[in-house]
Amino acid sequence: DGCASVTIDAGAAVGVARNVGTLNVAGSTNNVLVAAAQSVTMDGTANVVSWETGSPQVSNSGNANAAFQAD
Repeated sequence: DGCASVTIDAGAAVGVARNVGTLNVAGSTNNVLVAAAQSVTMDGTANVVSWETGSPQVSNSGNANAAFQAD
């Protein structure tokens, strides 16, 4: 029902996942929604990551990225 690791390295991609251990997002203008994640690593520019439950540890080494809990 989940993945240990998911990596999205693209441009203008949309990703939806259930439970993820580690979510890695690189590239630019990607929009990713997960049900839950243990950690989120963001690189690149203008990526948006949101999660439905939990409080993942977020690392952001890119520019103009956003990470938040979905409403």
